[in-house]
Amino acid sequence: MQSALAQIRSQIERKVPGALRDFSPISVDVLPTRLTVFKNLSGGIPRSALTQLVTLPGASAGRSALLLGLLAEATARGEFCALIDAADHFDPASGQGAGVDLRRLLWVRCSGPNFKAMEQSFKAIDIVAQNGGFGLIAADLSWLPETVLRKVPMTTWFRLSRVLEKASTALLLLVSFPAAQSCAGLTLHLQGRAAASSGSPLSQSCVLESLSSRADVGRARARKAVQSASSQEFTLWRWA
Repeated sequence: MQSALAQIRSQIERKVPGALRDFSPISVDVLPTRLTVFKNLSGGIPRSALTQLVTLPGASAGRSALLLGLLAEATARGEFCALIDAADHFDPASGQGAGVDLRRLLWVRCSGPNFKAMEQSFKAIDIVAQNGGFGLIAADLSWLPETVLRKVPMTTWFRLSRVLEKASTALLLLVSFPAAQSCAGLTLHLQGRAAASSGSPLSQSCVLESLSSRADVGRARARKAVQSASSQEFTLWRWA
């Protein structure tokens, strides 16, 4: 019996090498972060790969706060970062207030109709990624309609993932749906859960103190099983 099983295993291994090996997590170099939503789920943002942060259009889930937090941490470590701003919504004053070192940030501002802004964004991502020298490239495409992003051919995503494999850059895309599909090394779905405020909602002294979000892993090359966990509460902004 043992001999027959050994022969079967041998035949399978000859036809499909590695088919019977036990799964072990892939070792991935990551851009370190103290932000719980990334640290607990993936250990950081994978370098040499594309990461998607997916939020529904118009949803307040904290994507801007997470983006500024990552840029602040990376620039504080002395890394150069690039921000591809598809809708020209980035506010340098808010970024500086969140701790982003603007001297180490390349801000690429795109403009025009949605399709033109999308084309400009991908050209900028390609140029910046191929030139190297950036620890983090972030592209905020979350303001582009899903119908526009769906026009990006899969060949573009495949080529972009191949370019990143040859670099030590981490690419973070903020999108409204998982457009890159299997070309992404990590996909996180972010959902707003609850907001906490103080004061009367009808008064001018009402202060939004925190927004609780939930992040779910949709895809991770370094992990076989899909995992999910709630993120910590964090403050997005204050007003009085």
